[in-house]
Amino acid sequence: MHEYQKNGLQIVIHDESQSTVIVVYRGESCDPSTQFLDEVTERVLELVGTRAIEIDFRRLEYINSISMAPLLSLFKRLSIRGLDGTVYYTVEVSWQRVGLNNMRRAIQTLTGLRFIDRPLEGK
Repeated sequence: MHEYQKNGLQIVIHDESQSTVIVVYRGESCDPSTQFLDEVTERVLELVGTRAIEIDFRRLEYINSISMAPLLSLFKRLSIRGLDGTVYYTVEVSWQRVGLNNMRRAIQTLTGLRFIDRPLEGK
């Protein structure tokens, strides 16, 4: 497990499984540097190798629009590699309802990525 934190944003990468890497975003991303997010993106790509990936945004309360660019880059790079990926979000969080839904539409031509609206368990 690898954990990264900056300015209220926490990203945890679970790479224990031989088949899937799980990346969980928590907190808020109001003012992280895009350099921080770029560095985490590079680490995710390094760890995932040829495995499938699950990215879970459901516990991410807010992310500003500047922080979306590194995420879009990650999605594109995963698709270029031909990796199987699932992005979990919830429409219960307003930025996810709008931001990730728009991102899903913008990258619908990319292969291998699925965006799934899944409510948080245990609310």
